[in-house]
Amino acid sequence: MGKKVVNAENELSIEVNKINSYGEFLCRSIEKYIAILSTIQNGAIKDQLICAKLSNLASQLKPYKSSVWAECEKLSSYVKSDINEIEKADNFKFTE
Repeated sequence: MGKKVVNAENELSIEVNKINSYGEFLCRSIEKYIAILSTIQNGAIKDQLICAKLSNLASQLKPYKSSVWAECEKLSSYVKSDINEIEKADNFKFTE
């Protein structure tokens, strides 16, 4: 007899939703941080070297935002695919 895996589909979906929510929070936080850097660069500081460093920092952050979002999307896709495969293979029958 082979190993049987019990997969709690609802719990898996709930956890993926939590991860996606946190990923969205991280993306918004990065976006806000970039906006703050831009505000400082455009208003408060006039030194070219400091402005260049702030601009460089903002441009270094942008790939992280894309990366976080891409990983969340990939995880969601994997979980949806797994749940669909589980549902296709589900042979559970209710008996009295």
